[in-house]
Amino acid sequence: MASDSESVDTPPLILATNSTEVPSTQKKLEQEYNNIQRGLMIMEEVTKTRAAGKKIDVQWNKKGQAIKSSKFISYIGVVAKTTVPITVKSWRKVDEATKALIWDTIASGFDIDESRQDFVLQKAGRALRSFRYFVTQKYLKDPDAEFVARVPPLLQPLVKQEDWDAFVASRHEKEFKELSTQNKERVAKNEYPYRAGRLGYAGIEQKQLEEEGSEVTISRHKLWALARTKKEGIIDNPRVKEVTEKIDSISQEVSQGNLPEDEDILARALGTTDHPGCVRGVGFGVTKK
Repeated sequence: MASDSESVDTPPLILATNSTEVPSTQKKLEQEYNNIQRGLMIMEEVTKTRAAGKKIDVQWNKKGQAIKSSKFISYIGVVAKTTVPITVKSWRKVDEATKALIWDTIASGFDIDESRQDFVLQKAGRALRSFRYFVTQKYLKDPDAEFVARVPPLLQPLVKQEDWDAFVASRHEKEFKELSTQNKERVAKNEYPYRAGRLGYAGIEQKQLEEEGSEVTISRHKLWALARTKKEGIIDNPRVKEVTEKIDSISQEVSQGNLPEDEDILARALGTTDHPGCVRGVGFGVTKK
């Protein structure tokens, strides 16, 4: 199973603090705002489709990742947010009955096999984490830095007033403040910031395959590099450029037979192994077998 980080108040989409290397926090907040609005609209669409006795198709790539699936992903997010109270601190705290309800709700609107349940539920957990971070950063306090007493209009379809009261109170707790500081320090240490925005690794691969007219899966070391390359085809981060040069060199060694064909090129170039349960350079939904 893929790793599901449960850090409290970790900005899940912000990978570094250098504003020249990553989109601003404000841009990420705007993306989450748009995700909420899109999700609410899609909820209405799915309800109508379901009432007509139909389901929406979902496409999957060879790695088991949903592709060309913005409606599907947005719907997972809005179902998770309307089902799990914002006061629940992590996905691990969500009981099995609630997870089953989330799965059943999504499966009733989209044509997905039971084997996709892990993907859906892990995606739901990530959506909730992003949501908590978004609310904390954008709506917790007013312009005068005072805690907001009433549920903001955008959040009213998702958050009950009693849950909002408890959520605001939890942000006063010492434990939350300490974890928030620790997580922000950890995230700021990322040397290789992701640059592909909402596209995701699956989207990067699909776009590349369509441009090449190919159906061959792209290696993860190539995807890792593509995800850190600007639209103009430029790598302007010295640390990323250093790794991509190592990737090219190691790839050549493999092609010449000096290294085994199953050599983990990305891990060798980075000088580190994957964390247990995680597979770098491929994106959400891919696990170690």
